[in-house]
Amino acid sequence: MPPKNPTPARPARRALTPAERTALRSQLQFFRHLRAHRGDLTLERLRALRRLLAGGAETLYRLADRVERDSRVRTPRRVVDELATRAGRLGAADDPALAPVHEALAELRGRWPAAPRDLRATAIRLLDLADSVENVRLASLTYREQRRPPPQTVGRPRNRLLEQILDFATRERIPDAELARALADVKFPPDGPGSREASLADRWTAIIKSARARRRRRDASVTKS
Repeated sequence: MPPKNPTPARPARRALTPAERTALRSQLQFFRHLRAHRGDLTLERLRALRRLLAGGAETLYRLADRVERDSRVRTPRRVVDELATRAGRLGAADDPALAPVHEALAELRGRWPAAPRDLRATAIRLLDLADSVENVRLASLTYREQRRPPPQTVGRPRNRLLEQILDFATRERIPDAELARALADVKFPPDGPGSREASLADRWTAIIKSARARRRRRDASVTKS
């Protein structure tokens, strides 16, 4: 019986150069910046927050015009209270995306009854916040998703920021173990609860392993279809 062909050895993983490690750290710090400004809001809630801020700004502009035309017009504070209530339904008040909104509305309440210039100043501030929220939302999407909305899927929603990190690591041929250590080095907070006993690098190792497995299953299902 002829001998079986030996299993080809896997190529050894190359070590990253100092320049590659620096580039990796810089890229992960950028992703961490996006994560910090996104807070815990989903992309759907970020989209809802942007619409809320843009609509609230338009309401304040209209109210300022009415007051300017007729000084007898009352400025109902419930307009601001309703904005704060609707924003509060989207997440915790101290969420990075929501805290500036509550701060702007609280300052406007403190100047009540508000003059037209105060209403317009807050409207401009809300529009600036809306632009910031939209920038964070778009930055959390992959390039393909920015060009075309992703199809509706069943099951666990995709962590798009993690998808971007994995895409970057794959493109730059960064081993998963190196990626996990680098994420821990920049103190990148993983989504969801985790074991308090595990180190940050170990948590990222498990997260990356699970994400890679999901990707392989997803790619296999696409190939079969």
